[in-house]
Amino acid sequence: MDVLQVEDLRLEYQVRGSGEPLLMIHGAIIGDAFECMAEKLSSAHQLITYRRRGFAGSAPPAAQPSIQAHAADAAALLDHLGVDRAHVAGHSLGGAIALQLAVDAPARVHSLGLLEPGLLAAPSGAEFGAGVAPIGDMFQAGDRDGALVAFMTAVGGEDPVPRIDKTLSGGWYQQALDDLPTLFGADLPALGGWEFGEAQARAITQPALVVVGTETFPLCAESHDLLKAWLPNGEVFELDGATHLLQMDDPDGMADGLLAFLRHHRIAG
Repeated sequence: MDVLQVEDLRLEYQVRGSGEPLLMIHGAIIGDAFECMAEKLSSAHQLITYRRRGFAGSAPPAAQPSIQAHAADAAALLDHLGVDRAHVAGHSLGGAIALQLAVDAPARVHSLGLLEPGLLAAPSGAEFGAGVAPIGDMFQAGDRDGALVAFMTAVGGEDPVPRIDKTLSGGWYQQALDDLPTLFGADLPALGGWEFGEAQARAITQPALVVVGTETFPLCAESHDLLKAWLPNGEVFELDGATHLLQMDDPDGMADGLLAFLRHHRIAG
């Protein structure tokens, strides 16, 4: 991995392939969650992936974590690479960051790939928060393995670890355990403090691929319906048989769907 170091910001990143730039922003828990799609995506694009604050060797989370701060980090990486305008895709919390980047710096974002960003304004948002609370207690009590598996099961369905083992390298689980404090100390608080609703969504005029797994959990299914209704130029993509783990459930299907969308919305016109 290469390293961006600007004052207190340190991000590990990687650039592969050539073509129109595609910035991918990972979600919570797994910093290398896009590795299962990297070969296919980089065959058609300049693929830019990075580890957000609190993951692996990147900087620790900000003292007051926010989705806006994460969006600023993404913009700083594009600045560092000399990329004026890019396709931007994000999974889960990374999708929220992609949306915020489109709000804060619309000239930098040519198109959006929204892989199930969770909106706590959805009807089951409060229920999701209540369900996560005891998992946080488990983590605070020192049971990292139990908390990791419980959270991934809550969002990704039964037996998440063996399913992910099929598509990611064997080191992902230990790295996720090491990075787990970021979930409870930074990522969930950032999502809880994020204000994004219909007014912000309707201001996003870029073409957006609004992705949902047909087997996802209620919060993301409801968030998908909201974004589908709110975004002026949203296009729906359903990944058959996939849970919220999307690209880890079906890396080829997810990559093919994203690439087809990007071919229809080229930066060069």
